[in-house]
Amino acid sequence: MAAAHAIGPRRLTADNATAPAKAVSWARNAHHLPHLNPLGAGEITVKQAAACLGVSANVVYYWIETGHLSANRRPTGRIGIPWNRLIEADCRGRILQSGHLTPKPANRRRPKAGRQ
Repeated sequence: MAAAHAIGPRRLTADNATAPAKAVSWARNAHHLPHLNPLGAGEITVKQAAACLGVSANVVYYWIETGHLSANRRPTGRIGIPWNRLIEADCRGRILQSGHLTPKPANRRRPKAGRQ
């Protein structure tokens, strides 16, 4: 069964060829297999960081590109941002000092690190 080999991080088929992402997704759904967590421990997505801070995702991407916010590209291709109270406070301070950013009311729920 090719689907049995598709559950690992390398996504190999029975003949050791790399399986397309859609095929892997279908196999996980069809066989009720858990999806791999795309983030590391203590990380959140760009979208979650933006919602928590009340800014657009483009602002978070800009901070990552300019080195103001560290981030990791995960093997799945997703960007994971290490997140804790100190990093959040630093980002909020950057927002307050900016003459260009006017934050929307922040999402009151704190993002759960490592979850979607």
